[in-house]
Amino acid sequence: MSGNGQTAAGVRVAVRGTGTASVDTGLPVLDRLLSRLVEVAGFDLLLEIEPGDAEAEVVAAGNALGEALAGPLRAGEPVRTGKHPAVVGQVAEGRLLLDLLAVQPWQDDALAAAVLAVGSA
Repeated sequence: MSGNGQTAAGVRVAVRGTGTASVDTGLPVLDRLLSRLVEVAGFDLLLEIEPGDAEAEVVAAGNALGEALAGPLRAGEPVRTGKHPAVVGQVAEGRLLLDLLAVQPWQDDALAAAVLAVGSA
Protein backbone atom coordinates (compact mmCIF):
# COMPACT_ATOMS: atom_id res chain seq x y z
CA MET A 1 0.00 0.00 0.00
CA SER A 2 1.16 3.50 -0.66
CA GLY A 3 1.40 6.01 2.15
CA ASN A 4 -2.07 7.45 1.44
CA GLY A 5 -3.88 4.12 2.02
CA GLN A 6 -4.32 3.43 -1.68
CA THR A 7 -2.83 0.58 -3.67
CA ALA A 8 -0.12 1.69 -6.11
CA ALA A 9 -0.30 0.76 -9.79
CA GLY A 10 2.07 0.72 -12.73
CA VAL A 11 0.48 0.82 -16.15
CA ARG A 12 1.50 1.20 -19.78
CA VAL A 13 -0.94 1.09 -22.71
CA ALA A 14 -0.30 1.12 -26.46
CA VAL A 15 -3.61 1.54 -28.31
CA ARG A 16 -2.01 0.56 -31.61
CA GLY A 17 -0.81 -2.75 -30.27
CA THR A 18 -1.00 -6.43 -31.02
CA GLY A 19 -3.24 -7.60 -28.18
CA THR A 20 -0.39 -8.41 -25.80
CA ALA A 21 -1.02 -8.30 -22.06
CA SER A 22 1.16 -8.55 -18.98
CA VAL A 23 -1.29 -8.17 -16.11
CA ASP A 24 -0.68 -8.78 -12.40
CA THR A 25 -3.43 -7.34 -10.23
CA GLY A 26 -3.18 -9.96 -7.49
CA LEU A 27 -6.61 -11.27 -8.53
CA PRO A 28 -6.36 -14.11 -11.09
CA VAL A 29 -9.90 -13.69 -12.40
CA LEU A 30 -9.34 -9.96 -13.03
CA ASP A 31 -6.02 -10.76 -14.69
CA ARG A 32 -7.78 -13.16 -17.09
CA LEU A 33 -10.60 -10.70 -17.83
CA LEU A 34 -8.19 -7.86 -18.59
CA SER A 35 -6.00 -10.13 -20.72
CA ARG A 36 -9.04 -11.17 -22.75
CA LEU A 37 -10.14 -7.53 -23.15
CA VAL A 38 -6.69 -6.63 -24.47
CA GLU A 39 -6.71 -9.58 -26.87
CA VAL A 40 -10.12 -8.67 -28.31
CA ALA A 41 -9.57 -4.89 -28.40
CA GLY A 42 -6.11 -5.21 -29.91
CA PHE A 43 -4.19 -2.87 -27.63
CA ASP A 44 -1.16 -3.73 -25.49
CA LEU A 45 -1.28 -3.51 -21.72
CA LEU A 46 1.29 -3.76 -18.96
CA LEU A 47 -0.47 -3.48 -15.58
CA GLU A 48 1.02 -4.24 -12.18
CA ILE A 49 -0.80 -3.57 -8.91
CA GLU A 50 0.93 -3.44 -5.54
CA PRO A 51 -0.60 -6.13 -3.28
CA GLY A 52 -3.33 -4.95 -0.95
CA ASP A 53 -6.87 -5.99 -0.12
CA ALA A 54 -8.99 -7.25 -3.03
CA GLU A 55 -11.23 -4.18 -3.24
CA ALA A 56 -8.26 -1.80 -3.28
CA GLU A 57 -6.60 -3.88 -6.01
CA VAL A 58 -9.72 -3.74 -8.22
CA VAL A 59 -10.07 0.01 -7.68
CA ALA A 60 -6.38 0.59 -8.43
CA ALA A 61 -6.57 -1.52 -11.61
CA GLY A 62 -9.69 0.31 -12.82
CA ASN A 63 -8.24 3.72 -12.10
CA ALA A 64 -4.90 2.94 -13.71
CA LEU A 65 -6.46 1.48 -16.84
CA GLY A 66 -8.98 4.32 -17.13
CA GLU A 67 -6.29 6.97 -16.79
CA ALA A 68 -4.05 5.24 -19.32
CA LEU A 69 -6.82 4.90 -21.93
CA ALA A 70 -8.55 8.26 -21.38
CA GLY A 71 -6.10 10.37 -23.38
CA PRO A 72 -5.90 8.13 -26.45
CA LEU A 73 -9.67 7.58 -26.50
CA ARG A 74 -10.40 11.30 -26.18
CA ALA A 75 -7.89 12.01 -28.94
CA GLY A 76 -9.69 9.56 -31.19
CA GLU A 77 -6.71 7.29 -31.57
CA PRO A 78 -7.84 4.16 -33.37
CA VAL A 79 -7.87 0.93 -31.49
CA ARG A 80 -8.75 -2.27 -33.40
CA THR A 81 -10.99 -0.63 -36.02
CA GLY A 82 -8.40 1.95 -37.02
CA LYS A 83 -11.10 4.60 -37.45
CA HIS A 84 -12.96 5.92 -34.43
CA PRO A 85 -12.71 6.26 -30.67
CA ALA A 86 -14.59 3.79 -28.53
CA VAL A 87 -17.83 4.86 -26.90
CA VAL A 88 -18.93 2.74 -23.97
CA GLY A 89 -22.66 2.12 -23.67
CA GLN A 90 -24.89 0.59 -21.06
CA VAL A 91 -28.63 -0.09 -20.99
CA ALA A 92 -30.39 1.00 -17.81
CA GLU A 93 -34.16 1.14 -17.29
CA GLY A 94 -34.74 0.67 -21.02
CA ARG A 95 -32.46 3.55 -22.02
CA LEU A 96 -29.06 3.56 -23.67
CA LEU A 97 -26.51 5.48 -21.63
CA LEU A 98 -23.30 6.47 -23.42
CA ASP A 99 -20.04 7.49 -21.78
CA LEU A 100 -19.15 10.53 -23.84
CA LEU A 101 -15.77 11.15 -22.23
CA ALA A 102 -14.18 9.53 -25.29
CA VAL A 103 -15.97 11.93 -27.64
CA GLN A 104 -14.94 15.51 -28.28
CA PRO A 105 -17.85 17.98 -27.91
CA TRP A 106 -17.70 18.84 -31.60
CA GLN A 107 -18.41 15.15 -32.38
CA ASP A 108 -21.71 15.03 -30.47
CA ASP A 109 -23.92 15.56 -33.54
CA ALA A 110 -22.16 12.82 -35.51
CA LEU A 111 -22.50 10.42 -32.60
CA ALA A 112 -26.20 11.24 -32.18
CA ALA A 113 -26.77 10.67 -35.92
CA ALA A 114 -24.95 7.32 -35.79
CA VAL A 115 -26.98 6.13 -32.79
CA LEU A 116 -30.25 7.21 -34.41
CA ALA A 117 -29.28 5.49 -37.68
CA VAL A 118 -28.64 2.22 -35.86
CA GLY A 119 -31.93 2.56 -33.98
CA SER A 120 -33.93 3.00 -37.17
CA ALA A 121 -32.18 0.19 -39.10
